[in-house]
Amino acid sequence: MTSKHSNDGAAADQTSPQPRRYGWLLALLLLAAGLAAWWWLSRTPAAAAPQRVLDVQVTSADLRPMPVQLKSVGKVVAQASVEVRAQTSGVLRQVFVQDGQRVKAGQPLFALDAQPLVAALALAQAQWVRDTALADDAVAAQARLKPLAEKEYVTARDYELAVSNRRSLQASAAATLTLIEQARIALAYATINAPIAGRAGAVLVKPGNLVAVNAATPLLVINAISPLELAFALPQEQARQLRVAMKSGAPAMSVEARDSLTQQLRASGELVFIDNTLDAVSGTVTLK
Repeated sequence: MTSKHSNDGAAADQTSPQPRRYGWLLALLLLAAGLAAWWWLSRTPAAAAPQRVLDVQVTSADLRPMPVQLKSVGKVVAQASVEVRAQTSGVLRQVFVQDGQRVKAGQPLFALDAQPLVAALALAQAQWVRDTALADDAVAAQARLKPLAEKEYVTARDYELAVSNRRSLQASAAATLTLIEQARIALAYATINAPIAGRAGAVLVKPGNLVAVNAATPLLVINAISPLELAFALPQEQARQLRVAMKSGAPAMSVEARDSLTQQLRASGELVFIDNTLDAVSGTVTLK
């Protein structure tokens, strides 16, 4: 009995320190949690990031007219286009212009064979000399018969025939003079000059070919390139507004030609023409 009681007391002494050890651990945990809460509540907050200052410009509102821009797709057209044709028939001998060359007004372009024209002029001049001589002789014959007719040495019929012959020969001389002028004009047409200044197209007739007055193919086509015109179309209502503005004495309306891809400014000018007809298919009016 005594030994059993002693064993129970020893076991009780070995198990009694465990609750006290857990109490110390719990106290340490509570102390650490309190210190962490105190540090969190007493820490200094981080400085706020400085705000960016924006510059603001102030201006007063103004009431004034603003330009109205209208956009359209246009095409460049020549102000004048002339088909160069021969005004007299002949063989083309020389060409003084090249394809695409810029020419001036009055510049020689082609030369025809002038020998037949020179011969025609010489023939007309010789005929005029003959007709003039015959007319002068008829004038002298009339002058001789006039006093004789007054004295009735010759009949009135003879005198009238002399007057009629003088008038006929003078008319023939005048007609021959006209032929001379025509021959000179034809000879001048043997050299074909540029009627306008511009850029020449392709030479369509080569030397050696026979050129006729009414030939279907022109010798050359010249397009005037300075100044150029820009043709474009606008809807009917916009064209009407432009026409009203032009009639009201508004300043000249400027037009800018820009590249369709890069929008680079190519040229500028003024509105000069509004067509008086409406395209029934597109409902637009052509302007230049």
